[in-house]
Amino acid sequence: MDVGGEGGYPFPAPAGGHGPRITIGRTVWRRETWHLTPTLGPACSEAAAGWARDLGLPRRCFVLPPGELKPIYVDFNSPVLTRILCRQLRRAAASFPGRPARFTEMLTGPDDCWLADQDGRRYTSELRLIAVDLQRRPSAEAMVRLPG
Repeated sequence: MDVGGEGGYPFPAPAGGHGPRITIGRTVWRRETWHLTPTLGPACSEAAAGWARDLGLPRRCFVLPPGELKPIYVDFNSPVLTRILCRQLRRAAASFPGRPARFTEMLTGPDDCWLADQDGRRYTSELRLIAVDLQRRPSAEAMVRLPG
């Protein structure tokens, strides 16, 4: 499988638009994604929930503004998180004009988390794997030794 797309994902979302969720059976291969220009973001944190609703964004998502390495979590019902989002989008609009921010749906949602403690509080869990192709690994002779 070719995983050379956006961020190594096999099904990158189309730039400058909306990419639907892709599922095969019960497996999600790509979360629903929107690429939005930061200058078109909400005018203020109080307007963020309505702005998101008008665009069809979910209540909870992750946002990767241009120039940032890690996405931020946004709950559009949270005044604190929407203030952070607005600040990030203003900064991105000034520093990276024309480059879109990527909004990605949060999956699974808090109500769907399977890991619960004795009091019923739910938690997320993540399993990450790294695959290494030992056949394509460079030989010892091909590796450059650094002095030291």
